[in-house]
Amino acid sequence: MSTPIYITDLSCCEPKSALSPEARKGCWSVWDYETHEHRGVRLGGKMLYANAQVEPPPVTLRLGASGWHAVYLGFYYADFPNSHTVRVRLTGDPTFDRVQAETTSPKDGNHTEQNVHYGLLAETLWRTADLTGQDLVISRPSRRGLLAQHGYTSLAYVKLTPLSDVDLAQHRKLMPSPRTKRLIAVFDGAFGGGWWPESREDLYEDIDPLADTDVEVLLCTMARFDVTYYPSKVGEMRSLKRAFYHPEYAAQAQVLAEMQKKGLDTLRVYIDRAHGRGLKFYATNRPAGPHPPPFHLTGEGPLYRKRPEFRCVTQDGQAVPHLSLAFPEVRRRLIDVLREQAEAGADGVSLMFNRSHPWVLFEEPAWTAFAEKHGADRAKLDPTDEAWCRHKASYLTALARELREVMDEVGRRQVRRIGIGHMVMGTAWSRLYFGIDAEAWMREGLVDFLIVHPYNYHERPFPGGDESVERAVRELRPAADETGVKVYADVYPRRMPGYVYLDRARALYAAGADGLAYWDIETRVNRKSEWFTSSRLGHVDLLNDWPLDLRGHFDRIPLKSVAGMVTDRAYSGHTNG
Repeated sequence: MSTPIYITDLSCCEPKSALSPEARKGCWSVWDYETHEHRGVRLGGKMLYANAQVEPPPVTLRLGASGWHAVYLGFYYADFPNSHTVRVRLTGDPTFDRVQAETTSPKDGNHTEQNVHYGLLAETLWRTADLTGQDLVISRPSRRGLLAQHGYTSLAYVKLTPLSDVDLAQHRKLMPSPRTKRLIAVFDGAFGGGWWPESREDLYEDIDPLADTDVEVLLCTMARFDVTYYPSKVGEMRSLKRAFYHPEYAAQAQVLAEMQKKGLDTLRVYIDRAHGRGLKFYATNRPAGPHPPPFHLTGEGPLYRKRPEFRCVTQDGQAVPHLSLAFPEVRRRLIDVLREQAEAGADGVSLMFNRSHPWVLFEEPAWTAFAEKHGADRAKLDPTDEAWCRHKASYLTALARELREVMDEVGRRQVRRIGIGHMVMGTAWSRLYFGIDAEAWMREGLVDFLIVHPYNYHERPFPGGDESVERAVRELRPAADETGVKVYADVYPRRMPGYVYLDRARALYAAGADGLAYWDIETRVNRKSEWFTSSRLGHVDLLNDWPLDLRGHFDRIPLKSVAGMVTDRAYSGHTNG
């Protein structure tokens, strides 16, 4: 690979009026910095730094480069890596790209090579691009967003590595094609208040990182039962009145109200943008109940509020905050919300059966029907009894049948096929306990695909053992081969280096997965060195001969000083705090 070019003096950004050596409202702070020698390179220059309080405008850095380059960005996280976000774009890009810190925790595998403190700069591979005639625009997220209010933004340097013809040929091996479109992105957040989108273009930032990758389908949560994230005639759009105590949902409500005033239907904006970027859009519903107090009002949709008799009931007769799919009226409301989304132009619909259980318990009519058939005593019934679990599953299967019928009806009217794909949990027994008969759905033609999600719940009423996604995929493989239904494996943990993603992909495809899924895609795409690899893992034929060396996609550079202050940990931090 060619010798890299470093741009370390960011005081040359424009406009100059947006830069200041001091903390000043409306300006980026410009700080001197110096690094120790690392891999034969010693850096010194001027970095940009800002937070929500100073609220600086976007600035432009002249790159002065032409031809194809790998573009790396160097950041100073200080002691706040989990609060660090920068928005960047090349001048030829239609939208900004969010870049966040790539730290990990023990539950992610504790990849300490990615953990950064105030004595280090973090360098991440952002992208490859033809830089001819292009410059870099640097910005902060909206200060109104929850993730930005207490967040920080920096940029210490830009590293441009020219790509030779040989380098470029290797990168082009990983360009997407129809045969590599094996990835599903799962966006459970429905934009949220984290970034506080204020325009159509801001909403595009959720979609655009998926373009030109191996992602074929975006599953996007547009409702939690009948609480919707768009103006709905069937459900109730999230409102501040019912979300006041929950910071994220309150922000969502305000964003939705502002979007509606601007004439923007978030559902249709997402659908149109996904189609414009070559993606299939599946409207997803998380059939959830309210959170515990003080957040209980946030999940109380109109059906939950008006019909308390439709709630799930425990074995000892106590109502719990979940609507029961044993009631036809509950199933009908859920399907009506999905019908509305399909009629708006969604390519398909999806239900999240990997979260927010239970969906059926001991309420009428579920218990009466079971007791009459089996002569059971509710007080003495073992809740893991297989007959009881299969009885609960019959109601979810009824929902799946009714949904398929309605989507076929919409498809006939619109002269297209509406796809259906659900997320399911764990292995066969854990699924059955919660009422998910995935094999029946497959054999009856009720789904086009299933996504297997790791089982990770507090309730484990059955013995432990191998609850891996690999095992779950192997269990579903016979039914998939018989029916042609595709099985996708959700890749976990959510935060791990590119080489670990590659190892997980090899294992999951070897277990029989047709493709991979990424839960919480909205956090994964912002971890750029990881996304550079994970977004290309539909290239099954290259997994054992990956054309790129993943070393160096993320690096840590030891700092000597920032803003004239030594950053040696023996003399900083706790010694002077």
